[in-house]
Amino acid sequence: MFSEDTKQKLSFYSQVLGECFKVFMACLLAIFVPQNCEGHVCSLEENLSDLTYYNAFVLAWNFLTLALFMYVYYNDTCNETWLINSFDQKRDKPDNNLDQELNTYPKLREDLVYRTTKVYRSYLVSTIVFAINTVVSGVLVFYFYYYDFKTVTVLFTNVSLQITKMINGLTVSKRGLDEKLAISLYAKEPVLYNVIDKDYIRAHSISKEIIENPPTSI
Repeated sequence: MFSEDTKQKLSFYSQVLGECFKVFMACLLAIFVPQNCEGHVCSLEENLSDLTYYNAFVLAWNFLTLALFMYVYYNDTCNETWLINSFDQKRDKPDNNLDQELNTYPKLREDLVYRTTKVYRSYLVSTIVFAINTVVSGVLVFYFYYYDFKTVTVLFTNVSLQITKMINGLTVSKRGLDEKLAISLYAKEPVLYNVIDKDYIRAHSISKEIIENPPTSI
């Protein structure tokens, strides 16, 4: 019913949607971590009103971190869609087979390096910003608004889930950049694309033929 490329895209999009809630929880720690407001857990309204200067700074940094992660996911979406459209995986081919095939398609090689570099840098910057976000949010909730063990468990649970995502993104994109490989960040099983997608080859061949042999006018 669906082509293999379509199935891969649907699987990827469902994973991204499933991670959205986790990202909100991990970035907006000043809102979602239980805090003490005169003996009770702060409500959403209390977390967003009558803010101290430091509280306002942390909240702003939380939203900055969230915005950066939205860019990371947008970048991931563009990159994964491009990988699916451009490459395939064949079990009977070695992992380094793609490097040989790309000799015929230098523009595709350039695009791969450019996109992989962009993904790696986005994860590197977001990791640094996320680390700062965790520290400043931790100071806020533990020093100023500590409630009980829920404050600890919720903060560390939300942060640890996102750290796993960050480590995977950095590790995979760094390997792809160093070894010039086309690797998916979201496949349920590790996918290292080692051949060029037949649809890409067909489209490229048609375009090349038109350029070299333009239709003559009647």
